[in-house]
Amino acid sequence: MGADKSARKSAGGKPFEKGGDPRQGRGPKKGAPNAGRPPDEFKRTMRGIVSRKTVVERLKKLTGGSAKVTDDVFLKAFKEVTDRGYGKAVQPLEHSGPDGDPIPIETADGALGHILRELDGIATRKRAGKDS
Repeated sequence: MGADKSARKSAGGKPFEKGGDPRQGRGPKKGAPNAGRPPDEFKRTMRGIVSRKTVVERLKKLTGGSAKVTDDVFLKAFKEVTDRGYGKAVQPLEHSGPDGDPIPIETADGALGHILRELDGIATRKRAGKDS
């Protein structure tokens, strides 16, 4: 039954057999030179820049060889290099509403009521000549 279902879904040809079907890839063996994700040379370089004591000299070179690198330029460049070398910092997510209460969910009826109140207010101000 499984082979029939697979055959119906596939574009055509013979469905995979259970067990040792030679068309199914197993990938390289663990420890093989082509196993896993290849090393990322760029990340390794960025980590090296961040961890060296000569960071200020490198940043001076990157900023055009100016005699003085301001703290602001240094911090921005340092942040970019660390983000690329080690990844961006995890951003906090808020999982509750104001003051830790549950997140308020507005229904369609509530949204419609809000829209109607706003339109009524606009019409009232227009009649009073306070709104163009």
